[in-house]
Amino acid sequence: MSLKFYGGVNEIGGNKILVDNKDSSNSDNKNISSLFLDFGMSFSKAGDYFSEFLQPRKLNGIMDFVELGLLPKIKGIYREDYLKHCGLESSKEPSVDGVLLSHAHMDHCAYIHHLRGDIPIFMRKESEIILSVLEETGKSSFGEIMNLKKSFHYVPKKRGEGYKKLTGKEAKVERNIVSIDPYSPFDINGFKVTSIPVDHSLPGSSAYFLENDDEAIVYSGDIRFHGRNKSFSDKFVTESYKFNPTIMLCEGTRINENGKGNEEDIETKAVNLIKDYNGLIFVNYPIRDLDRLITFYNVAKYTDRILAINSKQAYMLKLLEDEKSIENDKYPKLSDSNIVVYFPRKKQGLISGEHYVCYDGDWKTLDSCDLELKSDYDIWEREFLEGDNVINYTDLQEEPQNIF
Repeated sequence: MSLKFYGGVNEIGGNKILVDNKDSSNSDNKNISSLFLDFGMSFSKAGDYFSEFLQPRKLNGIMDFVELGLLPKIKGIYREDYLKHCGLESSKEPSVDGVLLSHAHMDHCAYIHHLRGDIPIFMRKESEIILSVLEETGKSSFGEIMNLKKSFHYVPKKRGEGYKKLTGKEAKVERNIVSIDPYSPFDINGFKVTSIPVDHSLPGSSAYFLENDDEAIVYSGDIRFHGRNKSFSDKFVTESYKFNPTIMLCEGTRINENGKGNEEDIETKAVNLIKDYNGLIFVNYPIRDLDRLITFYNVAKYTDRILAINSKQAYMLKLLEDEKSIENDKYPKLSDSNIVVYFPRKKQGLISGEHYVCYDGDWKTLDSCDLELKSDYDIWEREFLEGDNVINYTDLQEEPQNIF
């Protein structure tokens, strides 16, 4: 067995670790199987070349990324459309047997976008939900993780002569996403693999045990011991000791630091900060950090306020609530009286009766014509507009002391 590191060493994130399982009985020492542990973006390396207004060119496929050392030069792993657009050959079969995704942070999963669709991507159900929400609600040029869309494809027009660009559902290709369950071993072409839950700042974070006849590897992914799921990480340590690994791959961002508090401490501090304040309060945190959502949800209850979340987080909570195969009782429900969904004005500003549109020759507000508010919002947002727990800017103006 051999390990090759294409990211994640002496940097935060960017993990791309190739595990090759050799056939020792073969004189050519030929690979019989290989796996990637994560396939993420290196923020530090990408930051050396790109900024908000200077991004990689999609027209160059993977070539900008390879030329700048952001993607490794490996045959048989990249998507056909990007390769052939640049005059490069695509292999008939993938050269790796899969990617084990530890969690849904971009520094561990973003460059899956560039991989061919028939490479299996193994992940927990929570990661599937998070990545599906980000893909459906985002606008990234390189965000095709759960599905890829064929680029540089043209098809005959249905009417008339000529060709049109392939778009929409016709261009969509579902990736080979494989759902995995914690502590349920599975086999990948000679590897026995087990997913082990660990505590991190988003649901579905997983460490992995890999073993064959020669080696036993522990890969921690990103791990912490101060979150609401500290017991996951504690159990991971116990199980790792029993596993008796020959190789240990462990995140070490703060490995020399002592603990300085936990989520409960943040909760207590936030309550003390705002309990006597009578105005509107804003907090900012990643929508994927549902532990932090629980923290501020509790803070809102303790201070007699209502927590307002945005539509993307509401969508994520709904999908988690609908998924029966995972433990979701710890997260707030959209039906809870202490939670509302905030919708800002979009496009034509139809969310309030203060703005007018020219309707059949007359200038009218939304309340006085039969235009639909839904037309201002994306399809995934529209079901929330019909709920009783929706607020907008007028509600914030009227009762700022009640909203968090």
